[in-house]
Amino acid sequence: MPGGLAWLARVLAYVYIVFYGALDVLAGIGTGLLSQQGAGAAPIRTLFGAGDTLASVGVWAFPLASVLTSGVLFRQCGPYVWPGATLLILSAVSYLDSHIYAPCRVSSVLDMGAGMALLEGQRSWPAPRPDPVRREQSPTSSA
Repeated sequence: MPGGLAWLARVLAYVYIVFYGALDVLAGIGTGLLSQQGAGAAPIRTLFGAGDTLASVGVWAFPLASVLTSGVLFRQCGPYVWPGATLLILSAVSYLDSHIYAPCRVSSVLDMGAGMALLEGQRSWPAPRPDPVRREQSPTSSA
């Protein structure tokens, strides 16, 4: 997909990957290693806090990337993208505060995957073309 909005969506998706990945490294790997070494609760809380701060940047980048991607695909493919776009955007918003927490945890991720799959399937469909019979003549053309 060419264009500035498509590239901005890519950059936001990259921000999500990097910052959410930082959460996994700090809160998952880092705290696991500290726990194995018998570290106290204070350093573990510090790593979780830093991970949550980084993750919040990524988690906000994701819905923005989802909206931009859906908009670009709507311009390219037309209204066919609405089912996938709706699932993706709603799940991205749900993911803001429930990505691993009840009640939405698994359903957010499943809906996200379904939305992405639908968008990818629709991406290859041609955009609706204007009806050539209904073309209006421009005011400068002569009949």
